[in-house]
Amino acid sequence: MSVTIAEGGLGSRGAALGQTTINLSTRSTTIRIAPGQSPYERSVTLYHVIIEATALQAKPTPPMVLDLSETEFDMLAYMAQEQFGPATVVNLNKLLAILGF
Repeated sequence: MSVTIAEGGLGSRGAALGQTTINLSTRSTTIRIAPGQSPYERSVTLYHVIIEATALQAKPTPPMVLDLSETEFDMLAYMAQEQFGPATVVNLNKLLAILGF
């Protein structure tokens, strides 16, 4: 998985703060984060896009995240930030384990 801070906006996705690209043949994931976010918002964005990208790739998708809307992914990301703190590898793995991945 690759995570980068984008230079400039994220293109035509409107006000998107994070963008995930998954290469289906190699199963590699690239995450681009919009520039100019506070460390707090960057962390919440990472939680959001990691949960979403993991859910898209999981076979089967854990029931806890199967039918989440975009708003619910946001709420889950903010809750993770409050419970675990900054989105580190350790904290992301804790969250993913709780979600059933």
